[in-house]
Amino acid sequence: ATDRYIFQLEESTAAVEEICDKLRAQDRRLIELVYWQRSYTVRGAAEKLHMDTSTAYDHLNSVLYDIAVLLGYIRNPE
Repeated sequence: ATDRYIFQLEESTAAVEEICDKLRAQDRRLIELVYWQRSYTVRGAAEKLHMDTSTAYDHLNSVLYDIAVLLGYIRNPE
């Protein structure tokens, strides 16, 4: 692995940790079920958490957006 690759990996990991540390418990569980464990689809995780599917997608999109902004992939329009 190159130094640049390791730097980018560390940067990405730090961004994900920073955003996940700020999440509410339900959103953290949603991320865990869908992305870390890969044991549920978004729809399945939403049902398990007693959440509407569209709400689950909104929450996941918000988390991914925040990570992308933190990494500089997109600009926050604020």
